[in-house]
Amino acid sequence: MKKVLFIYNPHSGDKTIVNNLDYIIDRFQKRDFEIYLYRIDRTKRFEKLFTRLKEHEKEFSKILIAGGDGSVSQVVNNMIKNNIDIPLGIYPIGTCNDFANQFDFTNDIKKQTDILLQEKISLVDVGTINGTAFINVASFGSLVSTGQKVDDNIKTVLGPWAYYFKALEELVDMKPLTVRIETESEIINEEIFFMLIMNGKSAGGFSKIANHALISDGILDIVILKKCPFTEYPKVWLDILSGKDARNKNIIYTKAKKIQIQCEQDVIVDIDGERGPDFPLDIGIYHERLKLLTK
Repeated sequence: MKKVLFIYNPHSGDKTIVNNLDYIIDRFQKRDFEIYLYRIDRTKRFEKLFTRLKEHEKEFSKILIAGGDGSVSQVVNNMIKNNIDIPLGIYPIGTCNDFANQFDFTNDIKKQTDILLQEKISLVDVGTINGTAFINVASFGSLVSTGQKVDDNIKTVLGPWAYYFKALEELVDMKPLTVRIETESEIINEEIFFMLIMNGKSAGGFSKIANHALISDGILDIVILKKCPFTEYPKVWLDILSGKDARNKNIIYTKAKKIQIQCEQDVIVDIDGERGPDFPLDIGIYHERLKLLTK
């Protein structure tokens, strides 16, 4: 009998995954899968789960994760650390699901189960920052850490709008950062408001931020908002969110495989919606490292 590890976050999105567990288990058991459940947490137990999984890797044919970008990132990071090469399937039930949306996944449990019962696999890039893997975006600067400040209950009610309202609250307090960014092809010394290092196209529910990004090209896309007058914010934001970065003098858009970043200020780094490491940052990419179950 084929084995499946099913990890779920009961607090993601509208928190309805618990009500669908029996349906999912039934569907997989009818296809001769033996399914093992694990309720996601942030303890050492979760890390040990993957250590044990590595010892029995050949027995498992799939790993499933029901959660948002943060939960998916947490699973992928532990898979990378333990060199686990089992195909991963996603039930995108988070607030924004930026990573999953790139593959046109659905939050309809029945339709997504149809996809995850199949065996089609796409090879996907995984970013790395100071030894920690990320699936979608690493970022820092003004507004970037707002997602970590939004209450889970508010996210459940408002969805992505919870992030937008919180960002508006903090807009007037934007302060520039002095950074030195070095890639394999250029050095950037600049005062900036924020920087996004993108593996995919979208962040925060906006699907065109890194409009030219490809999830399997072995390259990271970099979007930087330079320090600029407050009066220019509306135009800058519109161009960033619509992917028209090349038309605005206040936006730097570039690509790289390796990035080293130094920053003079004490600032929070965000990885897929969770707090990341401190500066300096050493960023790279694993090309086609993840086997993802897709349509």
